[in-house]
Amino acid sequence: MAEFNERGERLFQTKLGRMRWLNLFGAMAWNLPSAAGATLLQAYFAQTDPANKVGMFATAAMAAGLAGTLTVIVAGALSDRTRSRWGRRNPWLLGGAAVAIVCLSLIQFVTVFPLVVLLYAIFQAGINMYVTALNALLPDRVAKHLLGQASAFTAFGTLVASGAAGFLAAEFLDIPATGLAVIGWTMMAGALAFWFFLPGKSNKADAVQRRTLGEILAGLRPPSDRDFWFAFSGRMLFFLSLLMVINFQLYILTDFFGLDNAAAGDMIGLGSLILAVVAGVSTMTSGPLSDKVRRRKPFLIGATVLGLIAVGFPLAVREPVAYYVFMALAAIGYGIFISVDQALMVEVLPDAKNAARDLGFLSTANTLPIIFSAGLSGIIISVLGFEWLFIAGIVFQVAAAACIIPIRRVK
Repeated sequence: MAEFNERGERLFQTKLGRMRWLNLFGAMAWNLPSAAGATLLQAYFAQTDPANKVGMFATAAMAAGLAGTLTVIVAGALSDRTRSRWGRRNPWLLGGAAVAIVCLSLIQFVTVFPLVVLLYAIFQAGINMYVTALNALLPDRVAKHLLGQASAFTAFGTLVASGAAGFLAAEFLDIPATGLAVIGWTMMAGALAFWFFLPGKSNKADAVQRRTLGEILAGLRPPSDRDFWFAFSGRMLFFLSLLMVINFQLYILTDFFGLDNAAAGDMIGLGSLILAVVAGVSTMTSGPLSDKVRRRKPFLIGATVLGLIAVGFPLAVREPVAYYVFMALAAIGYGIFISVDQALMVEVLPDAKNAARDLGFLSTANTLPIIFSAGLSGIIISVLGFEWLFIAGIVFQVAAAACIIPIRRVK
């Protein structure tokens, strides 16, 4: 028989049941518009102002990243304190989806660049409202010994959506404004799936603590917990290392390996397929296996070792085939990391009452590398050359492992 936590919310103690499929679909629902939206916004700027499209998109992406980072922190804290007949999380899933849909739909009616940037930034804020609530459902609903399995389905949904986003965006490249208005509805489908198939229990009767403005702002502070910050740093450094290389894969193939654009394009296409397939297999096996052996850290440390070899291989073997080796090893390490790391993040939380807030802070370890990796890579390549890009990637992987090893609350 299922048990319930102290808030009256169900825990799936013996099996995940429908939670596994909801996790998968919920992850797909926000990753599709997030990835496809970036491509379609690039196409939109190419139509409206071809001469300035690169700078315009870079500005919009930076604004969206900053808005998303701030939102996961604030929305997490507010979600933990939400009182409604539908529980703490479902209103944020639905509200985040609605915000994203409205903002994307309005872009087609706007011609002023700053307003487009504002709408895209608020769209990213809506996504992060949704993501914060989705992540918090793990500690709310899933028993500790099933976290790896639940995380694996979430990670697999992310991978499937990332691959499918390219095909979805391709269908609307000639009419990007229409595409932007359409893609956000996958989030609404995801929110409604949780609303009807995993309804939250009313918590309106819970006591609401009246607090001063100072106390509210203090509640937005991250926890001063060593394990929390080791986990945060390990995640950020792992993703930063891989993104620094992946963001510049075209220039690595043309300028470092000496290929022409056509050959580089063919290699990137096959490399992306390798990444999707290998990471998918790695994801679906690593999470459940970590549950079975009741260990998280060895998997994550192993992922950093694979990441280290991956980013170092092109430096050691300066032939185009090294690109495929990088993608294969990076895919294995990435799949292991994302499927197990989410479980570790839940287990390392210092305070269950502030789970969404703290997971929001941990989510910034994903967004910060996305925001800053391209700029950091560009500086390294411009000043020191491609060799130092790979050396920096190796150093970051070693640092990621050094952050994971000292974590005490998780084995």
